[in-house]
Amino acid sequence: LGLALGFLSLASVLAVQVTPWWVWLAVGLHGFVWPHLAWQLARRAPDPAAAERRNMLIDHAAGGFWIAAIAFNTLPAVLMLSMMGLNSCVGGGWRQLYRGLGVHAAGTLAGMLVLGLQWRPESSMPQVLASLPLLLLHPICMGGLTWRALDKLRKQREKLSYLSQHDGLSGLYNRVSW
Repeated sequence: LGLALGFLSLASVLAVQVTPWWVWLAVGLHGFVWPHLAWQLARRAPDPAAAERRNMLIDHAAGGFWIAAIAFNTLPAVLMLSMMGLNSCVGGGWRQLYRGLGVHAAGTLAGMLVLGLQWRPESSMPQVLASLPLLLLHPICMGGLTWRALDKLRKQREKLSYLSQHDGLSGLYNRVSW
């Protein structure tokens, strides 16, 4: 959802500047194909959490490249960086965030080398409006996912607490509890 909504924000900037066809293709693939591929890669990996952290770093690299592609347009660039940073914090903590920021900077440098340095930081009203769905929906979805994970953790903790105090066969209090 985040990458698809991010596509809207990026497309609103790319539409008003001279953009090579391959950039449009790459942005479309990153927004609509990459999420499904990343999910499959993580799902089939021996360590899905490590695979997902790697996928987030790939997102950061691409996000940095897109910042250069949109000529550092302020709202989409800051929005992209903050949403990817949120994903990294939730998915891997501070260490993942710091790694992601480094990869993001490298992606930005790569984008400047490939596309040249362009500087148009101002955002028009259509670009602001195209960024609003990502700005509103992504944090709400991340909050919901985080709550669901914490609720699952709370239920597991309660179950473990019960099991540590009760006999597994009879359900009566065990010696530790007494």
